[in-house]
Amino acid sequence: MHKSAYFLALALVAAPSLASFAPCFDGELEVSVQGVSSAFCVASEGCSGSNTTGLCPEPQAGLQYGSYCDLLETDVYGCKPYVGVDQKTTVTYEAPVDCTGSPAGDVPVSIVGAERAYCAIGPVCSGNALGNCPGVQEGLLQASECVMIPSGVYGCTFPTLMP
Repeated sequence: MHKSAYFLALALVAAPSLASFAPCFDGELEVSVQGVSSAFCVASEGCSGSNTTGLCPEPQAGLQYGSYCDLLETDVYGCKPYVGVDQKTTVTYEAPVDCTGSPAGDVPVSIVGAERAYCAIGPVCSGNALGNCPGVQEGLLQASECVMIPSGVYGCTFPTLMP
């Protein structure tokens, strides 16, 4: 259940670096599609986490056939691209990190600027949720913090040094 926020966190913190993305209108939400290097807008809650009825982007520039809601390799739901008219993708991805039994927490979470995901205790920082971020652990010498990132959602980042 706590793993549900990972994909959303990963998707949303990656969005600010996407050059072709235009900001969403008021009332729309930003959604990513697995394997597509852009973010898209949907009119209401997107498919993510345990929400199997959320919206996925329709066909548009950068997403020729639209997308659909499906279970991702991280055991949460997210949007995947159609590769033809009503033809689902067969591409699979490895889960980024296994946090099962980790003393740092059981939820893999990405950090803006980090090369990989790290473990955190749920509930995690993601989307509109101010939650937990990965702390110091093997491979991570500095704790991260939950802040509003440039795309207008919460994401984990490394603290900035104050002058």
